Amino acid sequence: MLHGNDHLNSDVQTDANSNTILNANVDASTDASFSSSISMNKMATKKQKIETSGSLPMSFELALRKQAEERFFYAEDIAYRKVESSFFHDMLMVVSKVGPSFKAPFAYQLRKKYLNGEVVNVEHDLILLKESWKTYGCTIVSDGWSDTRNRPIINVLASSLHGTMFLKSIDTSGHVKTGEYIFKILKDVILEVGPSNVVQVCMDNAANCVVAGHMIEKEWPSIIYTRCTCHCVDLLLEDIAKCAWIDAILRSAMKISGFITRKQYALAMFRKFSGKDLLKPSTTRFSYSFIVLSNLLDYKVYGGLRRMVVSEQWCNWNGAKTKKAEEMVSIVLDANFWTNIKMIVKVCKPILNLLRLTDREGATMGLIYQFKQQMLMEINNMTDIDPMRLDEIKECCIHRLTMWNRHCIQRDMSCIHYGQQMVNK
Repeated sequence: MLHGNDHLNSDVQTDANSNTILNANVDASTDASFSSSISMNKMATKKQKIETSGSLPMSFELALRKQAEERFFYAEDIAYRKVESSFFHDMLMVVSKVGPSFKAPFAYQLRKKYLNGEVVNVEHDLILLKESWKTYGCTIVSDGWSDTRNRPIINVLASSLHGTMFLKSIDTSGHVKTGEYIFKILKDVILEVGPSNVVQVCMDNAANCVVAGHMIEKEWPSIIYTRCTCHCVDLLLEDIAKCAWIDAILRSAMKISGFITRKQYALAMFRKFSGKDLLKPSTTRFSYSFIVLSNLLDYKVYGGLRRMVVSEQWCNWNGAKTKKAEEMVSIVLDANFWTNIKMIVKVCKPILNLLRLTDREGATMGLIYQFKQQMLMEINNMTDIDPMRLDEIKECCIHRLTMWNRHCIQRDMSCIHYGQQMVNK
């Protein structure tokens, strides 16, 4: 039997134990809640860091991208037009899709491994191009030039609807480029491509090329020899430049350009009075001579020349007292000289438009016929030019274009005949 005090002590002890257990549970619950809160705060902070690092502010991201693009192009001296390349855009698309894990290739990889792989890709593309010749045919194009070592080279290419392919380059050093020699070169190329795949052979209008072209037509009646349209138009400009009154103007214009561009002090003085540079005279193509005339007729060049030769700085210059300088000044101040330049530029403008079209890539034969007719109509309708001079230019046009038209008619008739044979087969 327990006494009263024992009961009281027992109850106190029980309450103490209960309080201890309760406090322990509260502490444990508090610790768990605190730990959970810390864990959640850590996770939120980590998530915030990830989001911050993954998405920069738009303005900052654009600034970084712009700086990287500009630095790459400017520091490595890359041509600006390269940004228009489809291959460049394809590369950027791949880099954006791969993301930060993209790694740039090493130099030795581009020099060996990747280069060999690209050679295989190009060879595969060329095989597809050659296969298209069986359906659409191709044109063998031949052109001669001289390299930096002054070696005479003949390049041979195959052009078709799907692109142009380089075939071979022949060093003709030590050989006389007769018609028979050129025919032998082209014969090997035609046999390599396949005579049934060749529609025509295109060369310039030199006598040896004409002989080679006729020999090809005799050897393969289905292959047509076509004269280079660009060379025909350039020869037309050469004939026009041989006219006495035009030749005199061209010589005077070359004296102006030659004197100023060869004298450093004169060139610096001209740039002070003019907002546009003079074109240097060149003898590569006759079309360039007429482009020089257009340059002289520009109001900035024309005004700059006339202001310069009457300026005090020019009069005080010792070089202005030479015979060549005085001759140049008399040409610049001659009103008839500028009137004749205006006539020449006006007459030659439609011819130069036709020449630019022939130098363009793509199938432009239909446009060339249209521009040729338009050129003849524009020249024929010019009324503010001396009739005798205009008739002289018309004779040059008729002479060259009649030769071109006769050959075009023969070529078209041959194409119709060859096409009919293919249909009959």
